[in-house]
Amino acid sequence: MKIITDILDWFYETYRVLRYNVVHIKNLIHKAKHGWCVEDTWELDETIPTYLSNVLGEFSSQLDGEVKDTEDTFSEYAKNLTKKSETVKTIKEGFDDYLMFNNETYFLYATGEITKKEFNKEEARMKKNLARSFKLLEKNLGNLWW
Repeated sequence: MKIITDILDWFYETYRVLRYNVVHIKNLIHKAKHGWCVEDTWELDETIPTYLSNVLGEFSSQLDGEVKDTEDTFSEYAKNLTKKSETVKTIKEGFDDYLMFNNETYFLYATGEITKKEFNKEEARMKKNLARSFKLLEKNLGNLWW
């Protein structure tokens, strides 16, 4: 009887591992074809702000580098780059606030380290900054890249 149980356990474990890998291979193929898979949408509320924050941070660093490389820092080109860099940093701050709120403020509230009033105050501040970031992104999207 022990042998039969061991064989069944082996078949179940083999099936579980194969099924797990087939699902990941299927998602990998779908991602290769379409650029996304269903599992990518599970945490969209965190994925999009994280991605935008990372990209905008790199872009801001690149703009700052171009300003430093410009020979005449008082030229119109350098002023335009500086303005774009400041706009990108402001947009990034809103997404960073959102991520900070999701990752830390919820935890602090759940553990009782902050009160409901403090939580609501932080939430209002985060929503205001995020709205400002989206408005700036909408207004300047076509002008930021060139």
